[in-house]
Amino acid sequence: MKVGFTAARFMPDEVDIREYWKAVARDYDDFTFFPLQARFLSGSIDGGSFERQMNRNVEWRAAGAYAIGLKHLLDGNISAARVAFERCLRFDGKKTARPESIPQKWAREDLNRLRFRP
Repeated sequence: MKVGFTAARFMPDEVDIREYWKAVARDYDDFTFFPLQARFLSGSIDGGSFERQMNRNVEWRAAGAYAIGLKHLLDGNISAARVAFERCLRFDGKKTARPESIPQKWAREDLNRLRFRP
Protein backbone atom coordinates (compact mmCIF):
# COMPACT_ATOMS: atom_id res chain seq x y z
CA MET A 1 0.00 0.00 0.00
CA LYS A 2 2.83 2.39 0.80
CA VAL A 3 4.25 1.94 -2.68
CA GLY A 4 0.87 2.75 -4.19
CA PHE A 5 0.32 5.74 -1.90
CA THR A 6 3.80 7.11 -2.58
CA ALA A 7 3.49 6.63 -6.33
CA ALA A 8 0.06 8.29 -6.31
CA ARG A 9 1.33 11.23 -4.30
CA PHE A 10 4.51 11.90 -6.27
CA MET A 11 4.30 10.17 -9.68
CA PRO A 12 0.60 9.87 -10.58
CA ASP A 13 1.17 10.15 -14.32
CA GLU A 14 4.21 7.90 -14.55
CA VAL A 15 2.97 4.54 -13.25
CA ASP A 16 -0.24 2.55 -13.24
CA ILE A 17 -0.88 2.93 -9.53
CA ARG A 18 -4.15 1.05 -9.61
CA GLU A 19 -2.22 -2.11 -10.48
CA TYR A 20 -0.43 -1.91 -7.12
CA TRP A 21 -3.76 -1.69 -5.34
CA LYS A 22 -5.30 -4.52 -7.35
CA ALA A 23 -2.39 -6.71 -6.29
CA VAL A 24 -2.87 -5.78 -2.62
CA ALA A 25 -6.60 -6.55 -2.80
CA ARG A 26 -5.88 -9.87 -4.45
CA ASP A 27 -2.85 -10.98 -2.45
CA TYR A 28 -3.92 -9.82 1.01
CA ASP A 29 -7.64 -10.47 0.89
CA ASP A 30 -7.52 -12.28 4.25
CA PHE A 31 -6.81 -8.92 5.92
CA THR A 32 -9.36 -6.12 5.99
CA PHE A 33 -7.76 -2.70 6.43
CA PHE A 34 -5.40 -2.57 3.44
CA PRO A 35 -7.44 -4.60 0.93
CA LEU A 36 -10.48 -2.44 1.64
CA GLN A 37 -8.50 0.70 0.78
CA ALA A 38 -6.93 -1.06 -2.19
CA ARG A 39 -10.32 -2.08 -3.60
CA PHE A 40 -11.60 1.49 -3.24
CA LEU A 41 -8.53 3.12 -4.78
CA SER A 42 -8.49 0.66 -7.68
CA GLY A 43 -12.17 1.33 -8.36
CA SER A 44 -13.51 -2.05 -7.28
CA ILE A 45 -15.87 -0.58 -4.66
CA ASP A 46 -17.68 2.74 -4.57
CA GLY A 47 -17.02 5.60 -2.16
CA GLY A 48 -20.18 5.14 -0.11
CA SER A 49 -19.53 1.48 0.59
CA PHE A 50 -15.88 2.21 1.34
CA GLU A 51 -16.69 5.01 3.76
CA ARG A 52 -19.31 2.94 5.61
CA GLN A 53 -16.86 0.08 6.06
CA MET A 54 -13.98 2.32 7.14
CA ASN A 55 -16.20 4.17 9.62
CA ARG A 56 -17.01 0.94 11.46
CA ASN A 57 -13.67 1.18 13.21
CA VAL A 58 -12.84 4.55 14.76
CA GLU A 59 -9.13 3.85 14.26
CA TRP A 60 -9.62 3.62 10.49
CA ARG A 61 -11.54 6.86 9.91
CA ALA A 62 -8.51 9.08 9.24
CA ALA A 63 -7.08 6.53 6.80
CA GLY A 64 -10.45 6.35 5.06
CA ALA A 65 -10.66 10.12 4.72
CA TYR A 66 -7.10 10.22 3.38
CA ALA A 67 -7.81 7.50 0.80
CA ILE A 68 -10.91 9.39 -0.34
CA GLY A 69 -8.83 12.54 -0.75
CA LEU A 70 -6.18 10.68 -2.70
CA LYS A 71 -8.78 9.15 -5.02
CA HIS A 72 -10.28 12.59 -5.65
CA LEU A 73 -6.79 13.91 -6.36
CA LEU A 74 -6.10 11.11 -8.86
CA ASP A 75 -9.47 11.77 -10.49
CA GLY A 76 -8.56 15.46 -10.89
CA ASN A 77 -11.07 16.79 -8.35
CA ILE A 78 -8.75 19.09 -6.40
CA SER A 79 -11.44 20.82 -4.33
CA ALA A 80 -12.91 17.50 -3.13
CA ALA A 81 -9.39 16.25 -2.35
CA ARG A 82 -8.77 19.30 -0.18
CA VAL A 83 -12.02 18.72 1.73
CA ALA A 84 -11.17 15.05 2.36
CA PHE A 85 -7.61 15.84 3.46
CA GLU A 86 -8.90 18.49 5.85
CA ARG A 87 -11.39 15.96 7.19
CA CYS A 88 -8.53 13.49 7.70
CA LEU A 89 -6.81 16.01 9.95
CA ARG A 90 -9.85 16.17 12.23
CA PHE A 91 -9.84 12.43 13.02
CA ASP A 92 -7.90 11.09 15.94
CA GLY A 93 -9.13 7.71 17.08
CA LYS A 94 -6.53 7.34 19.82
CA LYS A 95 -6.97 10.87 21.20
CA THR A 96 -3.21 11.35 20.88
CA ALA A 97 -2.89 13.39 17.73
CA ARG A 98 0.68 13.82 16.65
CA PRO A 99 1.60 15.92 13.65
CA GLU A 100 3.82 13.12 12.36
CA SER A 101 1.05 10.49 12.44
CA ILE A 102 0.22 8.91 9.12
CA PRO A 103 -2.19 9.53 7.41
CA GLN A 104 -2.47 12.99 8.95
CA LYS A 105 1.14 13.74 8.05
CA TRP A 106 0.43 12.91 4.41
CA ALA A 107 -2.80 14.92 4.44
CA ARG A 108 -0.95 17.96 5.78
CA GLU A 109 1.81 17.59 3.17
CA ASP A 110 -0.68 17.14 0.34
CA LEU A 111 -2.71 20.14 1.44
CA ASN A 112 0.46 22.22 1.39
CA ARG A 113 1.24 21.04 -2.15
CA LEU A 114 -2.33 21.76 -3.27
CA ARG A 115 -2.04 25.37 -2.15
CA PHE A 116 -0.13 25.98 -5.36
CA ARG A 117 -2.70 24.28 -7.63
CA PRO A 118 -5.88 25.88 -8.93
